[in-house]
Amino acid sequence: MLRWAVCFGIVFSAAGCGEPDEVRRYRVPRVEHRAVALSLPDYQAPKDWKPKDRQRGEFARFKQSYQVGKSEVSVTAFAGSVGSLLQNINRWRDKVGLEPVKELPRDVGKIKVAGADGDYVDIQGSVKRLFAVLFEHDDYMWVIMMLGPSDEVARQKQAFEGFARSVSFQEDKEP
Repeated sequence: MLRWAVCFGIVFSAAGCGEPDEVRRYRVPRVEHRAVALSLPDYQAPKDWKPKDRQRGEFARFKQSYQVGKSEVSVTAFAGSVGSLLQNINRWRDKVGLEPVKELPRDVGKIKVAGADGDYVDIQGSVKRLFAVLFEHDDYMWVIMMLGPSDEVARQKQAFEGFARSVSFQEDKEP
């Protein structure tokens, strides 16, 4: 039995012997595209909106929030894509207690934000309501959102839309 074990050991170890692997070199093209530096926006918040501490979100590069009674308004920048508009709408519907939808609602609007056409949604749940604007600037997706009690959010609709329209970026203003 020992003789067979020795024979198998010699055969298997010899099978692994051979030419040593040669080291190969590869040329990889240099990546020229770099992420664009985050440019913070300018905007005019209504006087009754109380700024909260600016923070870096879990997934966001930048997040600024305002307290409006029991509601919160946030301006958030994400590097790259944050999913399709339908995926975002379903995420927002969940925030107000609604089930997901399979198709884009017909009432998705457009609003001019920082010179771009942003997607604008108004989602009404049973007790909460949400306004959200999604737009792209440079390589970032920006979300402006207001979430809170339905009646309070409804009273802030005009202020929210004015806030979204006031968003601008310094480099867009320079001649």
